[in-house]
Parts: sequence; structure tokens; C-alpha cells
Amino acid sequence: MIEGFVIGFLALVYGESHEFISHSRDLMDRGYTWEYIGYTEVDYPPKSPAIIINRETNPHVYWKLRKPEK
Repeated sequence: MIEGFVIGFLALVYGESHEFISHSRDLMDRGYTWEYIGYTEVDYPPKSPAIIINRETNPHVYWKLRKPEK
């Protein structure tokens, strides 16, 4: 019973986030890495994928995909 709930929940999360996950993986294959940037206000439109917290009331991010500087 619990296994079914967990599998269903994971499928729902993946289904809702598929485009974000695919784009993030493509960028990571090109050298981008997740970087902790701390509490930062969201700049619109976002220049690179980020995990946005409180999208409606006070949008901010803690992690962002960035390309390492050469």
C-alpha cells in the first residue's frame, strides 16, 4: 500500500517536472553545475534553470545551474 503511494507520488512529481529535468540534464551534459547561491530574489525572466521557492508571494532561489568559468 505505501509502496504504491510512493511510486504514484514520484510519478506525479516527474510528470509535472519532466521538461525542467530534461533541460537541466542537457545543460549538465554541456558543463553546467548546480551552484548554491543562497537566498536570492528571482530575476525575470530567469537566465538559467533554478529551483524557485514561493513562486506566488515572494519568489526566491537557493540553487541555480551555472556554467563554470574558464
